[in-house]
Amino acid sequence: MTFIRRVSLSMVISMTGAAAAIGADSVTSAVPSFTTSPPAAPRTPVGAPLLGPGVSAPVLTATYPNGVEALFDLTYAQIPGYRPLTLDLYRVPKGEPKPAVVFVHGGSFLNGSPRANTPLWGGTDALMAYVASKGFVVVPITYRFSSEAKWPAQLEDTKAAIRWLRANAAKYGIDAGHVGVWGESAGGGVASMAGTTCGVSEFDGVGLNLDQSSCAQASVIWYGTSDMNKLDAQAPANAVLIHNSPDSSQSKVLGCVLYYECPASVVAKANPIAYVGSKRTSAAFLIMHGDDDKAVSWKQGQILYDALKASGYDATLIIVPGVDHYFVGATQAQAKQILDEVVAFLQRTLSAGTPAGK
Repeated sequence: MTFIRRVSLSMVISMTGAAAAIGADSVTSAVPSFTTSPPAAPRTPVGAPLLGPGVSAPVLTATYPNGVEALFDLTYAQIPGYRPLTLDLYRVPKGEPKPAVVFVHGGSFLNGSPRANTPLWGGTDALMAYVASKGFVVVPITYRFSSEAKWPAQLEDTKAAIRWLRANAAKYGIDAGHVGVWGESAGGGVASMAGTTCGVSEFDGVGLNLDQSSCAQASVIWYGTSDMNKLDAQAPANAVLIHNSPDSSQSKVLGCVLYYECPASVVAKANPIAYVGSKRTSAAFLIMHGDDDKAVSWKQGQILYDALKASGYDATLIIVPGVDHYFVGATQAQAKQILDEVVAFLQRTLSAGTPAGK
């Protein structure tokens, strides 16, 4: 029997101020103070290069409650012909090395930002800092959009970021043996692929640090896709998107019209269920979806959960009642419990005492 845990919460409030219930260390209460580190280079004579040997470009930093520090715009890959791919890094810089969690933002593969506001919690930077305060190095990344490069570029970029983190683990206080990935919407699909494609060398085709593993030990998937060809068949009556169309985000990222034109082999490369049976890794999965999602049906989460459990993975599916895509419509109590579930899962699966997987 398929096991679904339902978040059952009673208090209903308006979206305004929904994050207030998270507590004294609320993700929306952070007001960062910005500094630059290291100091800017001394002024140079006209005609001389601004940055010379031994002089680094200043790194923008910010501080948050609970001792969290953030570093912004660190370049993790420079692919010829594309903009530099960057990441932000949120951490408590003291103590033992901590597990890292790569965050892949949503935006239909067309747009979005790791610093865009969320409908439920407000500033994404404060959300990242909140999770970092629970014992992680949280790393939201940029990646190439579908207008820049087709699939699997987005997965390749995410794996390049994971390898970069492992290569720079000592510098940033990261436990290289425990790295997870967390994604929302389009990023949720990337996160599930990162969790299921450990050791698939064709997805390690860009970036540096190829001597490092791109495997993820844990994957948190918020309202992502699992089988693109079933998106329209599973759509609810009040669905707001048609996926089998030339203008859909799936068609644009795949480079062909989903269902009508895309070869099965092309779609399979973007579907995590195509890689589940191989059981290449001991990764654990937390899948969270609203049961009133009008963009991606919660049944996409069910498909992945069923496939993972059938292959012996550690998998949890949580369906949040009355909630739409991006958890829009969640109550104050649901907002808190969603984050509580994520933090508890990451602490269980990425702590120093858990096996690192492959």
